[in-house]
Amino acid sequence: MARSRRAGSSGSSSWPFDRELKYFTARVSGASDSGAPARQQVYLNALRTLPEVEVHFGSFLAKTIWRPLSNLPVAGERIGSTPPMTLVAGNYRVTGSQAQILPVGSYPPRGGQKRRQKSPRPLPDAVIAEVHTMEEKGSDVNLASHLLNDAWKGLFEVAAVFSNDTDLVTPIRMVTTERRKVVNIVCPGRWQAAPKLVAVATHYATYGGRCSRQRSCRIPFQGRRSRNRTAGNSA
Repeated sequence: MARSRRAGSSGSSSWPFDRELKYFTARVSGASDSGAPARQQVYLNALRTLPEVEVHFGSFLAKTIWRPLSNLPVAGERIGSTPPMTLVAGNYRVTGSQAQILPVGSYPPRGGQKRRQKSPRPLPDAVIAEVHTMEEKGSDVNLASHLLNDAWKGLFEVAAVFSNDTDLVTPIRMVTTERRKVVNIVCPGRWQAAPKLVAVATHYATYGGRCSRQRSCRIPFQGRRSRNRTAGNSA
C-alpha cells in the first residue's frame, strides 16, 4: 500500500507529496522450492535500503487438504508404471469401492493468458486427492488495519492499494465514503481488476509491465466514481 500526503512548507523536495509505502507479505517456506526463502530475502534486503518503505509480516500456514480433481496434468506424459503407460486427455472411470472419474489434462501454455480463465467445476464424482497447500495468513488483515488506522489519523490524502483481494472491499469503502479519502486500486499482473474493488475505489488500474529507463512507469488510472474528487499522484 502506497500513501501520499501534502509536504509541509519546510520540505526540501520539489514533489508536492510525501510518499510512503507499506509492503505486506509473509516469509515463504522452502517446502516446494528450496531456493525461495533466499530469493525472497534478497528482495527484502533491497527494500530495507529504501527509507520510505515499511515491511509488515504475516505468516504462511502449511497444510494438506482433500479436494476433488479438476485436472491431473499428465496427458501425453510417460507414467512409470509396470508396464509404462501414457494417457491422453480425457475423463477416465476409476472402479473400486466407489465409482469415480479421473480427469486428465495438460498444463496451461507458458506465459499464461491475458485474462484469468474461470476454473472448470470438478465433476460430481471426480477423484478426491490430498494436496499440499500454503495459505498466507494475516497480510490482508494487516493491510486493511493500516489503511483504516492511517485514514482515521489523517496520515494520507491519497492511497494506492496494490491488490486484487476482494476481502479489502469493506475497508476501502469505509475510507472512501466515511473519511472521504482517495483510494486507488492497482491490480497486479495481467488479470482483470475485481469488479467489487473497482466499485468502491476512486480509480483503478491494471499493471503488469516492467519499468526501464526508456519506458515511463506511470500507472494509467481509470475513473469509476462519479463523486467530485481530485486524485493526486501516488507511488
